[in-house]
Amino acid sequence: MARLIIVSNRLPVKLTKTKNGFKYNMSTGGVATGLKSFYKSYDAIWVGWPGQVSNKLSKQHDKITETLREKYNCEPVFLTRTEIQNYYLGYSNKSIWPLCHYFTQYVTCNDKYWKYYQKVNQKFANKISQMVEEDDIVWVHDYHLMLLPRMLRKQFPNLRIGYFHHIPFPSYEIFRLLPSRKKILNGLLGSDLIGFHTYDYLRHFQSSVQRLLGCQSNLGKIDVDDRIVKVDSFPMGIDFEKFSAAAEKTKVKKNIKTLRNKIKAQKVILSMDRLDYTKGIVQRLQAYEQFLKENPKIRGSVKFIVVTVPSREEVDQYFQLKKTIERLVSRINGEYGVLGWMPIWYLHKSFDFENLVALYNVSDIYVVTPLRDGMNLMAKEYLASRNDNAGLLILSEMAGAAKELGETIVVNPNDVNQIVKALKEAIFLPTEKIIERNTIMSNRLARYNVKRWAEDFFQKLMKMKEIQQQKHANILNQNRQQKILNDFNKAINRLLLIDYDDTLFPYNEDHSKLKPSPEIKNILRKLSRYKKTKVVLLSELKWQKMQEWFRDVEIDMVAEQGAYVKHNGEWEKFDVFENEWKDDLKPIFQLYVDRTPGSRMSEKDYSLIWDYEKAAFDLGGMRSRE
Repeated sequence: MARLIIVSNRLPVKLTKTKNGFKYNMSTGGVATGLKSFYKSYDAIWVGWPGQVSNKLSKQHDKITETLREKYNCEPVFLTRTEIQNYYLGYSNKSIWPLCHYFTQYVTCNDKYWKYYQKVNQKFANKISQMVEEDDIVWVHDYHLMLLPRMLRKQFPNLRIGYFHHIPFPSYEIFRLLPSRKKILNGLLGSDLIGFHTYDYLRHFQSSVQRLLGCQSNLGKIDVDDRIVKVDSFPMGIDFEKFSAAAEKTKVKKNIKTLRNKIKAQKVILSMDRLDYTKGIVQRLQAYEQFLKENPKIRGSVKFIVVTVPSREEVDQYFQLKKTIERLVSRINGEYGVLGWMPIWYLHKSFDFENLVALYNVSDIYVVTPLRDGMNLMAKEYLASRNDNAGLLILSEMAGAAKELGETIVVNPNDVNQIVKALKEAIFLPTEKIIERNTIMSNRLARYNVKRWAEDFFQKLMKMKEIQQQKHANILNQNRQQKILNDFNKAINRLLLIDYDDTLFPYNEDHSKLKPSPEIKNILRKLSRYKKTKVVLLSELKWQKMQEWFRDVEIDMVAEQGAYVKHNGEWEKFDVFENEWKDDLKPIFQLYVDRTPGSRMSEKDYSLIWDYEKAAFDLGGMRSRE
């Protein structure tokens, strides 16, 4: 039976070193949280880093591996401190992360980072190759492992490989800034199915593949080598039942009561995010400050709880962001706070599940305004946690979740005035209106939960294998082969017209690279020896080059697109062509060369060629139709 091998940078189990050995805790990261409940219901193995650098664990690798394997169905990939510094904190979070979130000013292009990114991806590939079987399904997750699908494909050509991109995929104009852009795209195209949260990200990916690799796509199918790769959008869901049922737990009820006693009758506005410059936390605080300034009567009756979950503080931008947030909170509290009331409760910490759900339930308004976000599952968790459907969500239009949660208040996160207006609307919006909107969204989230999301992805992945196998079968199945052979054997006379350029050999402007291999020449010789069989090789090459390369092969040839023909060992030039038409067409061709950057005109004895292969693919196509 096929197993599911989930691969991500981090395991869903975090390893912590203690005085007495090691402690194993379930992780709280986005991918781990989203897939944790799903992978337990399958014959699944999870491959990833356990969260501790291997320098400290070298003597205990075997014991840790055994525990993770037997108790958690996990296979660890141990990474050194240097690998984490360069692959994770370096390339993944200083190159890919800011680029995909459109923070190009933070992108660091470092050869050392890239070297380690390749090295660690290969380390994951080596680990999987030791355990994978031909019938297994490998599901790779996120931007840390974008080279992995191609690495696995080289070792296991028939392996079913899926990849899901959990963060935004940027537009071509942004993605092209990355020096390793083509290698990244080729790495991803080792998959059978590539998934994104939204159609926008899918569209950006297809555009990059077309413009940078020249691979054409149609209806979400990309032709790569001899395979078809499917790209599609799958908006990731959450474990809706888990969050929906949590509010009835005794511990959660107790936490809710404690919080409400502290907050009393105040309206609670919640801002809770991982500490990250993409989340728009600074703009959110500025909007709240302006809201207090413009609405003095509201002071004292609202409480803004701001939670930043620690993350990547080794990266300088995150450390500086934390300082900026702390200064803003201090300024707002100092300006508007009075005895008995502080406008902001600020907490820099993570919450366990019970406290998180309690915080969701006491918050009347949840402000989620990232400047750019792949999905944002916390917005969905908030709605799922509120069984009363009375909590109002203010959501950024730049979050992937905004495509699904259109009934809430959607704002531009860069427009402080719009956020201020949304806060005022949220505070005074009638409860029945909020419940009506939330009921629609909650029902939608309940239907398309994380399990449904994963199953949807799997169904498409399995279907892709069928499509690929069908394509291979259609190329030249056994029945067709036999028919061709039968027709060939029955024929009284046989004429084989064989194209050389881009058929026997890929076309290249440097014709010296098109030199035929000995194998090709031997096949042509064998074909020409059949009785009553004429073999003609067609090419746009110069006749002298054709003669040089095939002088030892007794076949007829056509060179320079028909201007020269070799028949019975002799070359003949056809002078029936006239070239006066060139003078009329050259100015037109030149005009379109000038109007189409990247295109060029070339001239041969009896032809003019306008080549737009290196022009923008959509511009070249449009000009050719003109």
